[in-house]
Amino acid sequence: MKKSYLFLMGQLCLFGSLMQAGWAQNQPQTSATEKAESQGSLSGVLTDSITGKPIGFATVALLQEGGTQAVDGTLTDDSGRFSFASVPTGDYALTFSFIGYKTKTIRAISVSEREPGKVLGTIRLAPAVTQLQEVNVQMLRPTITQEADRMVVNVEGTALAAGSTAYDVLAKSPGVYIDQ
Repeated sequence: MKKSYLFLMGQLCLFGSLMQAGWAQNQPQTSATEKAESQGSLSGVLTDSITGKPIGFATVALLQEGGTQAVDGTLTDDSGRFSFASVPTGDYALTFSFIGYKTKTIRAISVSEREPGKVLGTIRLAPAVTQLQEVNVQMLRPTITQEADRMVVNVEGTALAAGSTAYDVLAKSPGVYIDQ
C-alpha cells in the first residue's frame, strides 16, 4: 500500500513539472532590444558646494515623481560618482543626503525611450551649519584634596556644611575619627 502511494505521488509530481515547463514555453518572449529601449540610466557626481571636493559614500535615493518611497538607492563612490542602471522609463526625483549636509532633492528627471541615458553632471550639497548660542562651562572644586603632607576637606557650598556645626562636619568627613 505504501509503495503504491509513493508511486502515485511521484507520478503527480512528474506530471506537474511537465505541465509547468510546457506553460513557461508558451509565454510571449520579449527581445533584448525591447528591454533595452524601455530602460535607461542616470549618473552624476556629488560635490561639496563650498570646497568643490567630492562627497564619498553619500546616500542617493531614486524616487518615483510625486512619491515618497524609494524605487532604488545607491551610495556614491570615493570620488563622489553615482549611477543607476536599468531605470524604467518614467519621471523620477533624486534625493541626496549625507551627515553634516542639507538633504537635496532634484525633481522632474525624465527617462524616456528617446533619451534613455541621463548625465546629471555635478550636483552640489550645501553644509548644514548650526550656530550655537552661548556656552557656559562650570566646574566644581573637589570636596576632598589629597596633598603630600595633609588631606584638605573643603565643605564650602556642599551639603556637608548646610546647617551643621564644626563638630558635625568633622564627624562626617572621611578619614576622621572623633571620640567622646
